[in-house]
Amino acid sequence: SRALYAMGSSSRRSRSALIALVVVLLSCSLRATRCYAGPGRGLLQRRWLVAETVGLGASWLAAPLDALAAQMPTDQARKIVKSAWTILADVQERWPEISAKGNEAAMEEFLKAFTSGITIKGKVTIPPGESVGVDIEDRTIIGVTRTELGWLEGDTIETINGNFVRDEDACKREVGVAKKQGTPVVFEVRRVIPNPWVQFERAVTVSYSELDGEKEATEADQVGDQFNDLKNFAKLCAVGVVELPEVKVRLDDLKKELDVYVKAQK
Repeated sequence: SRALYAMGSSSRRSRSALIALVVVLLSCSLRATRCYAGPGRGLLQRRWLVAETVGLGASWLAAPLDALAAQMPTDQARKIVKSAWTILADVQERWPEISAKGNEAAMEEFLKAFTSGITIKGKVTIPPGESVGVDIEDRTIIGVTRTELGWLEGDTIETINGNFVRDEDACKREVGVAKKQGTPVVFEVRRVIPNPWVQFERAVTVSYSELDGEKEATEADQVGDQFNDLKNFAKLCAVGVVELPEVKVRLDDLKKELDVYVKAQK
């Protein structure tokens, strides 16, 4: 069934690319009438719909995703999808702060998450009496033996139980104090998420091929379309064509789709 999906996906993209080109050629004769943008998604000026179609058409004219995806190892694809999911979750959490800046400033910050890596902060809690599950050099995690706790290689420890730590000795000292007191060890860490978006659609295609029996998963090409849709609406929001809630809906939709992909990795 996955092989059939791959064949179908390529043919759909070829047809879509041709349709996009036809739309571009005809766009000069179209009047700026209002167009339906999808269920629950409001209305768009036709000129903006054409602009969005041009952008999607350009991506479809690139090399077929199924052929490119074959060159990407599964482990790499999973990491990219997980990184994308982490970034979306971070943006969701910060949405009240971002949206309070107004359309233009909010979307400028929002789009940064799709053009570069981001730095996020998080907490890892070790229950009393349990091992920390990592190897540390200075304050950086260089090895992980207990991934279920949420550690990732490359994490930088900033505080332990609220106390700032400067080096490896300080980390060991704070962990030792907590163990003597029989209390949980709470690490606050800084994590740099590299930019996953350049290879995102390829990674989703590889990941989808691994989701045998996962009926809730949306096909990879549709997830890619949702990603492009989110970026395009953010750009339109920045110039006042659509409003912030319409961007938020698309953010939530894409995050929900990736929830299924990430869940299947466990």
